[in-house]
Amino acid sequence: MELTIDIITWMRRFLVPGIIVVLSVLSLALLFIVIFSKESDTESEFTQKYPLLSKRLSIENQNDILINFAPLRQDLKDYLNSINIPHSFYFEYLPSGVNIQDGEDNQLVGASLLKVPLVMNLYKAAELGKVDLDEVQTVTEILPDPENIFANQLNLKKGDKMTLRKAAEYTMSHSDNTTADLIYRRIKGLLPPQEEALNNLDIESKTELEQNTELVYISSKSYSSILRCLYLSCFLEPKNSQEIISYLTKSIHREYLASGLPKDTAAANKIGTFSDQTISDCGIVYVPSRPYLTCLMLFTKTEGSATHFNAISSIIYKYIKEANTSN
Repeated sequence: MELTIDIITWMRRFLVPGIIVVLSVLSLALLFIVIFSKESDTESEFTQKYPLLSKRLSIENQNDILINFAPLRQDLKDYLNSINIPHSFYFEYLPSGVNIQDGEDNQLVGASLLKVPLVMNLYKAAELGKVDLDEVQTVTEILPDPENIFANQLNLKKGDKMTLRKAAEYTMSHSDNTTADLIYRRIKGLLPPQEEALNNLDIESKTELEQNTELVYISSKSYSSILRCLYLSCFLEPKNSQEIISYLTKSIHREYLASGLPKDTAAANKIGTFSDQTISDCGIVYVPSRPYLTCLMLFTKTEGSATHFNAISSIIYKYIKEANTSN
C-alpha cells in the first residue's frame, strides 16, 4: 500500500510535469513549423505575383548575399578613366545597398529618362481615384523628335485611340513621345507637386530654361532613386510598380547597357538622349538572386558611345555572376 502511494506521489511530482514540458515543447515546435510554413508560402506567393520587385517586401530580416566589391570598383574606375569622357556613373547591388559611384556630381539633361516618373505619376493618380488606367484617350497631336529616335515609332495618327494603360506601356517600352504627351495632357494638374514622384524621392536636380524649353538636369545617383523606388515599391502599390517595370523589360532600346548582357537575362532599362550632347541608359538587371541597378550617363553622343555602355555592362555582369558569396 505504501509502495503504491509512493509511486503515485512520484508520478505527480516528476512524471506528470515532465509530460507537460514535453507536450509544451512539441506544441511550440508545431506552432513554429506552421508559422514558418505560412511565411514561406507568403514569400512564394509574393515572388510569383511580383517577380520583378524586391523580396524585402514580403519577408523581414532577409539575409543579403554579401560580395566583396573592391575588384569590381577598381575595374569600373579604370575603364571610366580610360575613356576620357565626362560622365556620371552609379551602381548598386540591390540585396545589400552596396554601391559604386564615379563622376557622381555631374548632372546631365534627363530627357526621356523622365518618362518613368511621368508614368509613375499616372499610376499614382489612378491609385487616388483621379483617373482610370483603362480609360480610352484620343491622340490629338503627333510629337516630332529631331533625332528621330522617340518620334511616333508606332505610326500613330491624329484621332487614333488607346487606353492610358497602353499609352504607359508604349511610353516605357518604346519611349514614344506621342504616347508620353497623351499621358501628360491627361494627368496635368491632377497631382499637387508634393505628391508627384520626383518630389517624393531622394533626388537632387536642377531646372534650366534653354530656348523656351525647360530642361531638368539630374545625376546617375539621383536617377537611380527612381528605379530603386519602383523595385522597392516605395511610391506605388506593388501591382503597379510590377506593371511599370514589366513594361521597361520590353524596351526596344537594347543597344546600350542591355547589349552587354546575355539575351536570356532580364533587364528593365530606360534610355535618354539630348541632341548630340548626352546619352544615358539606366536599368535594373535581374541576375538570379543577385539583382543590381546600374546607370551610366555620358556627356557625348557618337557612334562609338554604345561600345562604352556594352563594356561597362559586361564588366558588371561578369563580376556579379561569377563572384562567390563569401565576405
